[in-house]
Amino acid sequence: MLEKGKQYKDAKALKVHVAALFAGAGRSFHSGNGGGRQKKHICNGAKGRCLAEVRACKQRSGEFKVTFIIPDHNDCSGGKVGARSAALEGFASAAMVSNPTVKGTDLKRSLEQQTGLKVSYSAASRLKVAATRASKEQLEHGYRIMTSYCKELVKDCPGSIAVVQRETTGRFRSLFFMLGRAAYAAVRSPIKVVGMDGAHLKGKWNGQMLTLTCKDANNENIHVATAIGPVENTDLYKTLIRGCKKNPKMRDFLEDSKTTFYTDQHKGGKCALEGEAPLAQHRNCC
Repeated sequence: MLEKGKQYKDAKALKVHVAALFAGAGRSFHSGNGGGRQKKHICNGAKGRCLAEVRACKQRSGEFKVTFIIPDHNDCSGGKVGARSAALEGFASAAMVSNPTVKGTDLKRSLEQQTGLKVSYSAASRLKVAATRASKEQLEHGYRIMTSYCKELVKDCPGSIAVVQRETTGRFRSLFFMLGRAAYAAVRSPIKVVGMDGAHLKGKWNGQMLTLTCKDANNENIHVATAIGPVENTDLYKTLIRGCKKNPKMRDFLEDSKTTFYTDQHKGGKCALEGEAPLAQHRNCC
């Protein structure tokens, strides 16, 4: 919901939410001259003394923060419109996230129920294509900024380890991160049990995520580390274990003969343990 103080990642994201706000009242808008870092969006009924308006200011981070908003329309004699694609992109994107394979007819019905506006079949189809493209761009943006995210994680969480590996072309290859406080709780626990397992990621990339969990002193599970890569194999399991072993206390914990690893019957986990933690005990959980 658009409100004062809320921030958006860029001017386009701001405009989509502004469009949704005005379209909800069946109104269109135009962008005024805010000047410099300012953005100003005004109801097209302003000539009829409508005061509905949204202003935002660009922050140092590049995000736009809403600084002023009048959402209600008064004396609004002009600018009445039906559904516009820009106004409905946010709703369409949300629908696509919850159901990526949604049909155009179902999307049309969903948009009309959420907004109360009339949406044509062709508009729903265009929105579906635009939402799919935007979702892909957002995913690619996330992988691009992953290195900076890892740096912030290490800075804000002392003792944490985060590493991103890329191909020579710069394309994302794998990610490892371990939270310092979780590792601290694991090595202090008298329960020397480690669980490793993998799962498929959803989306276009369709990679694999491996997790390493331990038990704390209260016998509660702790998610200690995660590795993400293209396939579940010995190399990815080694990436997970080696990343944890960069912490000296975790290395001693994982290599201890009193530590027991539990994995499924995937060969990659067994082979990685034989090379990285040969003294530890190994059991199959299924």
